[in-house]
Amino acid sequence: MEMLQLDELTKVEGEVFKTTSTVLNVVLSLNGDTLFVLTKPNRSQRIILMGWDISSGLLKPGKEYFVTELFVEYNLVAVREGVLLQTSRDTLELCNPELSECIRSWTGLEDITQVIPISEERVACNGITSDVIILDTTREGILSTIPIHGRFVACNSKCYVITADEDELQMHCGDKVLWKMTRLFDFRPCKTFSPTEQYCVLSEPLTEALYVLDVVLGKILRRIQPRIHEQRLFKNVGCQFLSDEECVTCFGIKSTGYFLQLFNVKSGDLLSEIVLESRVCSLAACPRERLIAVGFTDSKVNFKVLQVKLPGDKHSRKNKRSGFINT
Repeated sequence: MEMLQLDELTKVEGEVFKTTSTVLNVVLSLNGDTLFVLTKPNRSQRIILMGWDISSGLLKPGKEYFVTELFVEYNLVAVREGVLLQTSRDTLELCNPELSECIRSWTGLEDITQVIPISEERVACNGITSDVIILDTTREGILSTIPIHGRFVACNSKCYVITADEDELQMHCGDKVLWKMTRLFDFRPCKTFSPTEQYCVLSEPLTEALYVLDVVLGKILRRIQPRIHEQRLFKNVGCQFLSDEECVTCFGIKSTGYFLQLFNVKSGDLLSEIVLESRVCSLAACPRERLIAVGFTDSKVNFKVLQVKLPGDKHSRKNKRSGFINT
């Protein structure tokens, strides 16, 4: 395995990418040609959104926002027309890919804690209320509001919502329950499905074990326990699908640091692993181009980009093993 470090933002001239800036979030565009990076200069009330062209290595002019409040998460989502950014607790703004203008915005969404892509145009928002708000980013206004009972877990492109209460995990289509199962553990919300939406991966906060859920059958397919090198796991940064069979996840270990692991969700096999030298704040993926982006919070290198070779790829049919490769 080899990681390709495509750029170091600290080498770019200007205040934005000095080492006094902290990376809050990274996300890859849908076609994988641009990496959007959200940073915050230390001791500042500004957040700065920058775009980096992966093929040329050139930065696009950034867009600056003044924020007067702290968020639980600085939500950043790539959509067809550009990139969607949470600019306050109740506001989302859509910028064009060049970050030169705001195309449209949505306000009055109450306290948003999660913005999850469910298609190339639509996102699902959830916060302190017992509702899931569906936005179509190609138009203004709220597309629909879905009342839910229990805690929000996931939402797919058909607006089927998975929720959890004290006893059960269940999927709803409006008022209709499509399936339900006994909930044995507490799960973190799922932010991504496999490309065909057959699978999603849920993580258990206590043990950081991953559970592969077959969304069609309403069945836990398997439990994946990450390899922890005989150390105590302390954080799961996220999980992203690269195909219907492979997903990549990032974990942190107290004494060792952070590392990426590539799994086959059907077999549970660990296919590849890379140890990272610094604390990771976010993980993004572009299945179309097999790209992974990693954002760091306390490193001289603000982000790194990787490409993954999978057995089904045309350029890797002669290689039967999956892994992270140089481009």
